[in-house]
Amino acid sequence: MAAGDFWGEVQATTVRTPLAILREQAAMLGPKTNYLLEARVDTNVDEDRRFIHRFNLVVLLSTITPISSFRLCMVSICTQ
Repeated sequence: MAAGDFWGEVQATTVRTPLAILREQAAMLGPKTNYLLEARVDTNVDEDRRFIHRFNLVVLLSTITPISSFRLCMVSICTQ
């Protein structure tokens, strides 16, 4: 007895990578906070040749203190 088709209809889909999602979210943060907060996405490669994407929250303090900004890594994603 032959097995039936387990897969059904397989259709191509558009895939949004983690990096694309981080960049989209970073681009939206500044306008939503009147640019008091911004986000920047930095990408590095580690010694094992893995990509490290960091979503950095940047608090712009120049209107409050002499410090121009403060950066805090909110999300770090590692991909190979």
